[in-house]
Amino acid sequence: MHPLFAAHLIGDFLLQPTGLAILKQKKIIGIVIHALIHVGIMALLIWPTNIKIWILIIIIAIIHGIIDQIKVLHQKKHGSCINGFLLDQAAHLAVLVCAAIIIKHAQPLWHTQTYNGIIFLLVPFSFLLGAWNLNKAKVARVGTVAFVF
Repeated sequence: MHPLFAAHLIGDFLLQPTGLAILKQKKIIGIVIHALIHVGIMALLIWPTNIKIWILIIIIAIIHGIIDQIKVLHQKKHGSCINGFLLDQAAHLAVLVCAAIIIKHAQPLWHTQTYNGIIFLLVPFSFLLGAWNLNKAKVARVGTVAFVF
């Protein structure tokens, strides 16, 4: 798996607690913090060696923030739903595919069976955690139990 995808899973699911997800819905600073977390994770996993890669990482983070702001506006208008979550993730994936084509030869800092095992577990765990956080954020916002599925 390209390190950009691993960075996305870590930043969007493992390092986005419910409090940050709720802050993103209330204030733009939540989206900025979230985007900066993505910058840090991408930098750690790719270890940029030139300015072009740094610029690409910053562009990815800015686009990530824009996508998240669009999702927030959509949620305010239509409420949280699994379709919004899936569209949000599809948009992030499209950006990452384009970026991965540009950074073809990026290798994670460690490329071993351990890394592959972590990624194998990270993918399903991340999406389950994302769905749980979405539900928890929705519950916190409306004060009632709501299931996303």
